[in-house]
Amino acid sequence: MMLKNKFFRQGGGGVLICVFSFCFQTQVVFSDETLYTGIINLLPDSFILPALGVINIIYGDYYSAELGGLNVVESSLSGAQVGGINIIGSDMTGLQFGLFLNSNRGDMKGAQIGIVNLNDMNTNGFQSGLLNVSGEDFVGVQAGAFNYTGGDYAQGNQTGLISVNMGLFTGAQTGGINVSAKGLEISQVGGINYAGDSVEGSQSGIINIVTGTLTGLQIGLFNYAESLDDDGFQMGLLSVVRDGGYFAFETAYSNLTSMSFRMMSGARKLYSILSAEINIKQFPPTLTGIEFISVSFGMGTILNLGYNKYLILEAAISLPITSIISLLPMSLPSTVPVPEARMSEFSFSITALPKLGISFSEDTSSLSAGPVFTFDYKPEYMPDTINIAETMINRDWRLTFGFEIALRIELTH
Repeated sequence: MMLKNKFFRQGGGGVLICVFSFCFQTQVVFSDETLYTGIINLLPDSFILPALGVINIIYGDYYSAELGGLNVVESSLSGAQVGGINIIGSDMTGLQFGLFLNSNRGDMKGAQIGIVNLNDMNTNGFQSGLLNVSGEDFVGVQAGAFNYTGGDYAQGNQTGLISVNMGLFTGAQTGGINVSAKGLEISQVGGINYAGDSVEGSQSGIINIVTGTLTGLQIGLFNYAESLDDDGFQMGLLSVVRDGGYFAFETAYSNLTSMSFRMMSGARKLYSILSAEINIKQFPPTLTGIEFISVSFGMGTILNLGYNKYLILEAAISLPITSIISLLPMSLPSTVPVPEARMSEFSFSITALPKLGISFSEDTSSLSAGPVFTFDYKPEYMPDTINIAETMINRDWRLTFGFEIALRIELTH
């Protein structure tokens, strides 16, 4: 059997020669003739019939379909490959469907579906598998456990456990970990989102990181941006802006709690608030102790009213520790000095605080005061408060009106 094929002269046929020799116990030498056996098919340029066999090798342009365990086209394909392993040496327009590996070393327009999809040059189409790799620019969709594009630009959608783009990504990345090394336009949604340059769009996840300028929105437990554009905002438990950010601590007294300790982070135009509140009560006959503890999360903004004067607008939701414990399959220890009736129901408060502030000590310290409006859910499980006014909206909701005075120390200016 004398056959010749330039695919093997370029070094790509060593493995296949070993396979042939093992199967037929003979030495195989290739010539320019056509071989179509239904088991091993070696076909010339522009062969018109479908290649149906265990191994299909075509050394030229092919405009039909291959069905086999191993499919190889040395030049370009306009059609479909279906098999265990599919390899194309240049351009492809069509479909590769493989149980294990799809490889295309040219520009691809079409789809690759298999466990591993590889494309060393530009991709315009769809890759679906456990591992999707596009070596150059990418336009289309990657859906798999691990998605990677290595070019300077990618446009479309990446969905997987880990999605990595080494250039600028325009589109949506959705997965456990999303990385866009040279910036992002539109959105990232996942557990951890990273953009190596500026972002014009949104990041939503547990951890969001932008090492350039944020123009858009970050929503997560932890947000970081090098700087914020005028249209850049952060919403989360902890938000950090390295250049031009805002970070402050505050202690406050109000009719609601004996003492509040707060941390603010983000930017003055919109910052996050983390707070812990305690209520100290005189227990009969002479014992003084902590009756009530709660934690709060909120958002706030500071509006400048002129020299050393400003308006603070804040809103927060407060959860008593007993309410948090009531959601867990456990009971509060009997040693905690909280009335038993307040340990069995879930309750919370929504608070609005408009305050006027005056800064002093080179604008790093300020004193503020203002009214407090609170909506209490299940108020019977809340601590006793001294309210200026209150009214029951219905059986479960109460509106109260009180006051607050606070001292704030700003660590960034």
